[in-house]
Amino acid sequence: KLLNFTQPYTAKAPTAEQKANMRRAKILLMGDSWTQGGSASTLGSFFYSALTDLGGYFELVGMNKYPTPELDEHYIRHCGGGGWTVEKWQTAYNNNIKDKIDYDIAIIHIGLNDGYGDSDVELYAQRYDKLMADVFADHPGAIVYLVSVHEGELNPAYTAQLSEKVKLTAE
Repeated sequence: KLLNFTQPYTAKAPTAEQKANMRRAKILLMGDSWTQGGSASTLGSFFYSALTDLGGYFELVGMNKYPTPELDEHYIRHCGGGGWTVEKWQTAYNNNIKDKIDYDIAIIHIGLNDGYGDSDVELYAQRYDKLMADVFADHPGAIVYLVSVHEGELNPAYTAQLSEKVKLTAE
């Protein structure tokens, strides 16, 4: 599934009775510095706010912790790596996530750092396909959301190709 942050979300919060019978969903946030950072503009902050506003019963899982002492332990974990490329993510996934972190939902925002400099879109596409194939094969029951790459400081043509790759994989 492809996430669109520009569309408003609407849902009803669960009732106290429903919440009493719920299991806490395990959510893996996997991404670059937008995921890793501890500010309000990070992927973790966005999902924490959106899900708690909706009455979500969840925990964030991952190999790292956000530096936010005001939050409960259930909400501070992530798999974010500032400056990481898809190649680095493949190694991190194999060594730290694949068989070590249990999750129900994965929200993946990677590829931005592959777009700096003289980028090879075909090589990126091959690496992205391999990593996503592993993610889907290794956790067949998980729901996986792929977040498209924003333009930022990247070459617009590269960003368009990168985002198209994410959309095709999401379909």
